[in-house]
Amino acid sequence: MYKRHHPQSAFTAWTTILAAAMLVSCDKKEADIARAAAVIERHKAQGLAQLERVRQVGGMMRDRLPLKADSPSLPLGSASFKKYEKPPPDGAFIDAEMLTEEGFRKDSFGLPFTVDDRAFWGRCGAWVTTGKDPDGSPPSFAHVIEEDFQEFLKVKYLGVARTVELRLPEVTGENQFKSGRYRFDMFFFELADPPKYLGGFRVEAVNDPEMEVRFREDRREAATNERLVRNLRYRTFLALNGMMLERAKEITMHSPMYYGD
Repeated sequence: MYKRHHPQSAFTAWTTILAAAMLVSCDKKEADIARAAAVIERHKAQGLAQLERVRQVGGMMRDRLPLKADSPSLPLGSASFKKYEKPPPDGAFIDAEMLTEEGFRKDSFGLPFTVDDRAFWGRCGAWVTTGKDPDGSPPSFAHVIEEDFQEFLKVKYLGVARTVELRLPEVTGENQFKSGRYRFDMFFFELADPPKYLGGFRVEAVNDPEMEVRFREDRREAATNERLVRNLRYRTFLALNGMMLERAKEITMHSPMYYGD
């Protein structure tokens, strides 16, 4: 003879299971936050020292006039500027806007064009000063924090880009477009105590004049504009790479093709 199933018993069992699952989830979240906090604490002293160097560079940038002449050479040794490498590179590029106090409170940047869009600068700055993410939430991904700190602490040579002129390309008609132009001064610093200015040069890039822009039924104008912006970005790194390798012959750079065309 079968026993009749009691709805109240089933509900009680389900709520018990749900409560247990939520408890396990909370315990895991707390454990993740604790592991993340331990990583931050381990790197805090070195991170604060590196943050102070970078902030000093930001102060030096505020007082620096636009470049009047390019430096014929740069004392960068055999530094690598290839991002996402293992081990992390000892050279990095950054936009001047990212060196402001406001910039260090951000986790990402909405700049229409930038030499580097990595956000680890702001995250590392927030972690060592507040123990939290830039948005104020507790960090919980220990492996991401470890990777970001490894990259942040390894940087010895910093190239800071300050925009002189930025005109984005735009479609003007069928198979026609108005070329974009990006001009910026690239200033180089050694993150020493105190930081040292090493020299700089001006980079100028424009869209490929022979680049064809075609409208298709399955393509929107916005997508075509995006293609033009990608091309300008590629031309920017083509120019940047050429000037870098001309003035610091032993350094390592990505091929411009890394950035696409």
